Amino acid sequence: MAAAPAASALPTRAQLRPDQLFAQALDHPTSGEFAAASALYKELLAAHSGNPDVLHNLGLVLLQLGQTDEALKLVDAASAAAGAREFPGQPRLSTQSRDVPFWPK
Repeated sequence: MAAAPAASALPTRAQLRPDQLFAQALDHPTSGEFAAASALYKELLAAHSGNPDVLHNLGLVLLQLGQTDEALKLVDAASAAAGAREFPGQPRLSTQSRDVPFWPK
């Protein structure tokens, strides 16, 4: 008998697109996984510094983790970055607007 084909493996975090990482990060706090969400947001922020959605959500997660000072700095930075959102090349990560591409090609 022939061996059954191997099931396709799930993509690793390194293989996920930024919008997929963002969606995962959004899911973690709903189950109380704030540290996991923080790690994902920090990974996104390292690659896309200044993104207001990532800054804001990371700030909210850090607030839940009791890191108030850092959380407030991030929320302030998100507010400042959101004012600059009209500039080209600033990706928007909101999962509310699925008809708008997350990242420039």
